[in-house]
Amino acid sequence: MITSLSLAILMAGGFLPQERPPADTPERIALANKAGEHRIKAYKLLDEGKLDEAEAEFHLEIAILQQIRTPPFSALYGLARVAHARNDTPRELSLYRQIAGWDSTKEDLVASLGLVDYGLLLCRLGKLELAKQLHYAQMRGY
Repeated sequence: MITSLSLAILMAGGFLPQERPPADTPERIALANKAGEHRIKAYKLLDEGKLDEAEAEFHLEIAILQQIRTPPFSALYGLARVAHARNDTPRELSLYRQIAGWDSTKEDLVASLGLVDYGLLLCRLGKLELAKQLHYAQMRGY
């Protein structure tokens, strides 16, 4: 069984395809590692059902990622998982919308992670056309 912790360890905080990550410096690497520690702790807490504590850890991850100008996709995905655990569908939907966006230069959907979960949520909400668009974006390699 894949746990939230194993997902956290496997997940990288990706960049949109057109973005380049800032240059690595020792300080930036240390902060990125600290963000990763918060992510792993958050997923452990999520697996234990400690949703408030998990959410707080994801917010700490976001704060660090913002310091080093790294998109917080992984933390937003974690927050979407917390919202799902709370049955907070509007919040979950909002978070997935932040993860998957529209690239106006490519005129196509861009998503970092969470496409399958987002698509399943859209299906549950009866938004099958949007779910199909997510599926097709994933098939194109996003």
